[in-house]
Amino acid sequence: MNYPNHPPVNADSLYEDCLRCHKTGKLAFGPILHKGHYKEGDNHFTSNPDNNCQSCHQIDLTTGVFGVVYAK
Repeated sequence: MNYPNHPPVNADSLYEDCLRCHKTGKLAFGPILHKGHYKEGDNHFTSNPDNNCQSCHQIDLTTGVFGVVYAK
């Protein structure tokens, strides 16, 4: 999708770069990404049976801490 008011995103941009604007509130990344991944119809994420929550999230079984795989 093209958002004309969105700053350019480089191919080497990291998850943390997006959090400058998408950490909380109306533009928070979690709701935006989850909605996109689980929308109805032809969907690149749900159409692949290997994709699941752990495709992006990690769970430390020792501490129970739940995080994002791509975060530093």
